[in-house]
Amino acid sequence: MRIQIKGGVWKNTEDEILKAAVMKYGKNQWPRIASLLNRKSAKQCKARWFEWLDPSIKKTEWTREEDEKLLHLAKLMPTQWRTIAPVVGRTPSQCLERYEKLLDAACAKDDDYDAGDDPRRLRPGEIDPNPETKPAKPDAVDMDEDEKEMLAEARARLANTKGKKAKRKAREKQLEEARRLAELQKKRELKAAGIAHVRRAKRVRGVDYNAEIAFERKPDAVMYDTREEDEAFAKQQSAKVFKPISLAELEGKKSAKQLDEESKKREAAKQKMQERRDMPGAVQQALKVNDASFFRRSKLMLPTPQVSDRELEDIAKIGKGGVGLLDDGSATPASGLLGSYGQTPATSSGLAGRTPMRTPQVGGDAILIEAQQQAARRQQQSTLFGGAEEAAAVMPTDFAGATPSHAKAAPTPSRSDVSSHMGATPSLHGQTPIRDGLNINDQYASHFGDLSARERRAHTASTAASLKSAFMSLPKPQNEYQIDLPDEPMEDEPMEDAVVEDEADVRAREAAALAEYEAIQRRKRSQAVQRDLPRPTELTPVAPLAEDSISKLVNEEAHALLENDIAKYGKKSKSAPALEDFDESLLVAARRLVDTEADEMLREQNVSREDFAEAFSAALVAERKKLIFVPSLNAQISVDEASKEQQLEAAKATFELVRGEMEKDAKRAAKLEQKCILLTAGLQKRNGELCNKLKKTVEEVKALSTEAASYAVLHVQEERAAPNRIEYWLELVEAARTREKLLQEKFETLTRQLNA
Repeated sequence: MRIQIKGGVWKNTEDEILKAAVMKYGKNQWPRIASLLNRKSAKQCKARWFEWLDPSIKKTEWTREEDEKLLHLAKLMPTQWRTIAPVVGRTPSQCLERYEKLLDAACAKDDDYDAGDDPRRLRPGEIDPNPETKPAKPDAVDMDEDEKEMLAEARARLANTKGKKAKRKAREKQLEEARRLAELQKKRELKAAGIAHVRRAKRVRGVDYNAEIAFERKPDAVMYDTREEDEAFAKQQSAKVFKPISLAELEGKKSAKQLDEESKKREAAKQKMQERRDMPGAVQQALKVNDASFFRRSKLMLPTPQVSDRELEDIAKIGKGGVGLLDDGSATPASGLLGSYGQTPATSSGLAGRTPMRTPQVGGDAILIEAQQQAARRQQQSTLFGGAEEAAAVMPTDFAGATPSHAKAAPTPSRSDVSSHMGATPSLHGQTPIRDGLNINDQYASHFGDLSARERRAHTASTAASLKSAFMSLPKPQNEYQIDLPDEPMEDEPMEDAVVEDEADVRAREAAALAEYEAIQRRKRSQAVQRDLPRPTELTPVAPLAEDSISKLVNEEAHALLENDIAKYGKKSKSAPALEDFDESLLVAARRLVDTEADEMLREQNVSREDFAEAFSAALVAERKKLIFVPSLNAQISVDEASKEQQLEAAKATFELVRGEMEKDAKRAAKLEQKCILLTAGLQKRNGELCNKLKKTVEEVKALSTEAASYAVLHVQEERAAPNRIEYWLELVEAARTREKLLQEKFETLTRQLNA
């Protein structure tokens, strides 16, 4: 008899079978899933899924934040890995393995710790105690017969969709469909027969909170009139000020945080629904999300530069200025006028004033220090043995409180405040410090604004005195220097480094100039165009009138203006005849002259402008009535000069013109009528329905009024006849009581006689 012990290394085939089984049976039926794997138990299958195959497991490298969180939680909750794992976001086995690696790295003697020399690493021939947390072993090319048989059986069982349960489900589904079709056919037949089929509501046990009010206590019906409240409520709703709003409008717009939380809840609910309906699809989606190949590399976020480009250029120029002169090595009297700017001088505090070659270490590696301290604590002797114990050297780390603190940024010497200015370059307020070998800059300039007026005067006087004494102590000159400047002609060309005008200002200036030009051109147009008065579309030839030379010039200019307006501002743009372009000042002066001449003429005739305008309009209308348009001549002539044929032709042309306008108006009216019918068809239909309903309501009101009047008459008659009927029945009751009393007495007498 062959004995087989379940367990061992997981193979790729077993992993795939386990994934497919979880997709079909879920994550609760582990014995059924384990029945597909001959060499694995239900407990091992569950451990394999939750320790390795679950798509939500992170298999990436550990980050510094995760290491800090792991060490901190291990310090608070030692050996409680199943409690620590969900907080860190890893599995318990991953947390334990990482914790042991951190302790091994902390306990290593040398700094170059090699993970390959791990004592927990399996040697050849050793058995892995936790194979569920290791990657799967590749399948062999020639698989064993047992593995082939297991794979075939799993394929057959997982592909089986025609079992007893599946057949029962299909049969129930078919019966449900047949029942639905029969019910539908029954409804159709009853409806065709004229029988209204009322669908009975499904009885719901309990309270339907959507249709009812739970534990509602309705008030008793009493004779209280609520018409005043109803009228007030109706008046409030019909008022213009009343505006019903929803709860969302009352609460206002939701914040971005609330919208984000709602979207997260919707996504979680959608994911749960997808897991219920399609587990394989949900697992595949989770695998895609956690796949490292789908993630894009994040951008390298560097701190902002502490020295601007302009300051770097200034430093470079200062350094280049005196390098050539100082490197000469000759000691001249002018060598004292240059300072050494080649290297930053060291201060009394070491390298506090210059940037180091690399980023300084901030207190060492906090994770390594904490791991060393926890490893040292594990080696300490228990206090139960008694005696003195040596306290482990405890270094300050970021794990002293209840939560780990974040690592501080590396200090930058140029950003730190230097308490002592001895030997360091004095800095300007708000700028990067620069080298000042010649003491050009005032080291107290940044604090000059904080001094009082008296202290400022004293500081200025002391500075002037020190400068004067320094000039007095200068040695006598040994050599004389002369500078000859070349004579260059002055150029009126603009400087290269002149301020470049902003493009927005240029565009604004050009737009203003264009607007001014367009305004001038608009003012130069004729008054008919400026006032948007009706203008002729075409010029018709008119018979020449007897006129002098001045009137002829005026008419020619008016004719040219009309042609220009028709060509430029007509419906069809044409090439306009060229007109002489006058300056605006000349046009204004001419307009003034015309106005002055018109005022003088009106003053001579003692006529006002209003009377003249009325007389001119009347004369113009009278003259227009005398003119008729003859199509054959294509001109307007006087009625007196036209023959009968021309008058008849003009009347026909006028008739055709009026009829054409009438047809256009008729077509336009038909279109408007059709549009009105289209827009008001629904309203008319609604109006008809409301009218019918109103008629029915009026008839019902009349019938109810008649019925109410009848009942009122009956009520009056009942009030009159009811007392008589009551009195009559009371008399009958009294007579019945008297007769009953007599009969009882007679019965008693007869009974007594019978007994005697």
